[in-house]
Amino acid sequence: MLHPLLQQINTHITCSKEEFEQILLFFKTKHVKKHQMLLEQGQSVAHEYYVQKGCLKVFYVNENGKEYVTQISAENWWLSDYHAYMDKTPATLNITALEDTILLALSIAEKERMLLEHPEMQVFFYKQLCFAYVSLQKRYVMMLHADPKKRYETILELCPSIVKRVSKTLLASALGVSRETLSRLHKKNSD
Repeated sequence: MLHPLLQQINTHITCSKEEFEQILLFFKTKHVKKHQMLLEQGQSVAHEYYVQKGCLKVFYVNENGKEYVTQISAENWWLSDYHAYMDKTPATLNITALEDTILLALSIAEKERMLLEHPEMQVFFYKQLCFAYVSLQKRYVMMLHADPKKRYETILELCPSIVKRVSKTLLASALGVSRETLSRLHKKNSD
C-alpha cells in the first residue's frame, strides 16, 4: 500500500517509491498527544506539518479571550501558521491536537534543500498552495453568504469524518454558529 503522502504527491506529479524515500528524509516525525499545544501565539514557527494520523485545530484567540477556529485538520492535510512560517514573524495562530497525532514536520531550510535536490516538488507544493487558496476562498464566501443550514450540509458532504471526530462545540465554532443552532441542524438532518 502506498504511503498517503506519496499518493497525494502523485495526484500532482510523478514520484517513484525510491524518490519518495529520499523526499521523506527531509521530514521529521513528530508525535503530539491529545490536548497538547503544537503552536501558541507569539512563538516562532519553525515547521509546516503534514498530518499522517490524528486531528488538530488551528485557532486564533483575540484580546478578549474569544477563540475563533480557522481550520480543523485531519489525515492528509497540511497546516501551520503560514504567515509566521514564511515571514519568520511570531505566530498569530494556535494549533492543538484533538487526538493523539503523528505529523511529518518540514522546516523551511529542509524544504528549500528538498526543492533544490528534487525540483519537481516545486510543482507539487505550488499545486497544493493553489488548492489550499481555492479552499480558503470557498470557505470565506460560504461563511459570508451561506446560512447555517447550508454551512452544516457542506461540511457534512465535504468532511464527514471530521464531523464525527470533533465536538459539537468545536464544529459550531468552525462553522460560525452557536452550539444550539448546530444541535438543531444536526437533529433536523438526522430525522
